[in-house]
Amino acid sequence: MTLDIWNRLPTLKRSDVRNLKDELIAPSYPEFFGKSAIAYSGGSTGIPVGVKKSEMDSLIWESCHIRELKYRPFPRFCFSFYNSQCTHALHG
Repeated sequence: MTLDIWNRLPTLKRSDVRNLKDELIAPSYPEFFGKSAIAYSGGSTGIPVGVKKSEMDSLIWESCHIRELKYRPFPRFCFSFYNSQCTHALHG
């Protein structure tokens, strides 16, 4: 994947996710991805969007989030209680 190829990919919009929902879900995935469930957005636009996420998604997101906290920390007021605890654990 090159930057040129990446830039040619169409942008996926919220309306695309709503309209194509089942077509965007992989029919199968490796067993080691763990269980999956539908996660919904808060619906700030008035219509919540649901996406299928696996336990692997959570592991990757949390790993990236902890790395972000370690190498590019933000002021504590930017985080929820959970994130403040991570910031404190990583930075003392």
